[in-house]
Amino acid sequence: MHLTPGQRCRVVCAFVDHDGIVHPVGETWRFLRSDFLPYEDGLSLFVAMPGGAERQIRLQWRPEAEGPVIDALDRHVLPVSAGPGDHALFLTRDSVGLADDVRSPHHFLLEIAGDADAVMVAEAILAAGYPARSGRCPTWSFDWAGAGVLLGYRDDRPFVEAQGSPPPAGRASDVDRLHLTWLGGIA
Repeated sequence: MHLTPGQRCRVVCAFVDHDGIVHPVGETWRFLRSDFLPYEDGLSLFVAMPGGAERQIRLQWRPEAEGPVIDALDRHVLPVSAGPGDHALFLTRDSVGLADDVRSPHHFLLEIAGDADAVMVAEAILAAGYPARSGRCPTWSFDWAGAGVLLGYRDDRPFVEAQGSPPPAGRASDVDRLHLTWLGGIA
């Protein structure tokens, strides 16, 4: 499962659970845990709603029930950064390796201020702990308004470097999706 206990999540593709309850786009909650009942192919997600009340979301892992939702749960529910913001930026990333891919999801929602520039976005990505850290000095890049932005870690310290002069223009509110490209790291 791509969700970890304590993680704040948002529904990005609406779905209906086994009890007929609709979970609309934008619904948020904190993931607590999951339980699987093999006899009935039942998967229960236990979540804390924004008011703090615990709720059970029941799903059945069968093709005629909620199996398609469970199979694509990482496309229905995404972890969200803890930062405040008025703009949600959908992040994807390259695959690095199995060990890091298990701990670091390929999809992530970053909540950030709409007026954030490229450097602020890169800093928020690192602060959220989103990209995988494989080896020493892992380095990623993304395209921002036609210019490149590098981000990663050097000697376990985060770094951000905007390419070009002047620095890339544009605001986060102008971008809905951002893909991080893996440039490598020292093993």
